[in-house]
Amino acid sequence: MNRQNRQRGITVWGILAIAVVAVFFLLIIVKLVPIYMTGMKVKSALNGLATQPDAGSMTNRQILEALYKRFQIEDIDEYITLKDTLRFERDGKTRIVRIAYEDVAPLFGNVSLLVEFDHHVEVGRVEN
Repeated sequence: MNRQNRQRGITVWGILAIAVVAVFFLLIIVKLVPIYMTGMKVKSALNGLATQPDAGSMTNRQILEALYKRFQIEDIDEYITLKDTLRFERDGKTRIVRIAYEDVAPLFGNVSLLVEFDHHVEVGRVEN
């Protein structure tokens, strides 16, 4: 058997298959990066609110207004409507501000990526 006649390497179809898989994952990354960047901005706005010196004594309405201002500064999209996603909770004497929302990125056709976020911070102690 002559070894020089034996083919080596990858075929055009193999290269095409690898390219399709690589483009698919690149498309997913390109679609998810802006969503996660917005999620980091929301978390940053919440952390900024928690470090505010008077956050523990603020009313729910004042917290809502402070977050609206921070969202404007961070240039967070309007689809994260605070009145639908913002929750005030108590864990013992600790007050927690929680923003839970979903973001959808259309991929192709009727296929989309759904990402769920649940950010929360402690803003102070509740006096009873």
